[in-house]
Amino acid sequence: MNCNIDCNDCKNLSLTEDDQIDKRRPHICKHYNKRVFHGVSKAIHNPYIFPCKDCKADNFEELRIIN
Repeated sequence: MNCNIDCNDCKNLSLTEDDQIDKRRPHICKHYNKRVFHGVSKAIHNPYIFPCKDCKADNFEELRIIN
């Protein structure tokens, strides 16, 4: 599976990019209890949120796509 998965589509994400009104609130993977990040610098915003190392190590088995 591609490691450029967008966690915005995962049910385990605490806060999607669209739901994030307060930009200081972090995105958290609720399954692994880890903070997940955008893969870019602050100068260039990218809405994609990338999986944590634990999710990658588990071959994305806990990725729960919203239907």
